[in-house]
Amino acid sequence: MLEKKDAEFDKVIRACERFELSELMAFRYDWNEEVLGQFHATYFYDQISDEVHWMTDGMHYRIDFVTFSRLLGFSEEHRGYSYIHDEARAEIRDIAYMWEDKRQADRKRSGLKSYFYILNNIIRATINPKDGAASDVHGYVRNVLA
Repeated sequence: MLEKKDAEFDKVIRACERFELSELMAFRYDWNEEVLGQFHATYFYDQISDEVHWMTDGMHYRIDFVTFSRLLGFSEEHRGYSYIHDEARAEIRDIAYMWEDKRQADRKRSGLKSYFYILNNIIRATINPKDGAASDVHGYVRNVLA
C-alpha cells in the first residue's frame, strides 16, 4: 500500500485506489533499466490478436494480453475495462487545467499542479518510464491524468 504523506499525496492515493492501481503503482523491483528501456521503446499492443509485443536484446517476444495483465496483478473482472488506446489521445488544450496558471517568457505554462505532478511522476516511475522534465506529459498518460 502507498504511504500517505500529505493532502496532495492523499488525493493521488485515493485516485489510484479508485482505479484499482494502488498495488501496481506501489510495486517495487530492482529492474534492469536497459531491458526496461528496450521494452518501452519497442512495446506494441496488437488489438486484432490481443497480444503485447516487444523486443529485448534483438529478440522478439509476445504474450497474450490476458496473461500479461495477470502478471501485473489484474484479474478477469478488469478485462471488461476499456482500453486507453481506444480513445483519442487528449490534446494539450484539453488538459490545460492541469498546469499552474503561471506563464514563462515564451508564454508556456511552467509546471503541473501538485496533484498531477505527483501522479505523473508515479506513472513515470512505474508503468511508463520516461526521461525529460518532471512536468512533461507523454502520449496517453494525458488521458490517464485526465
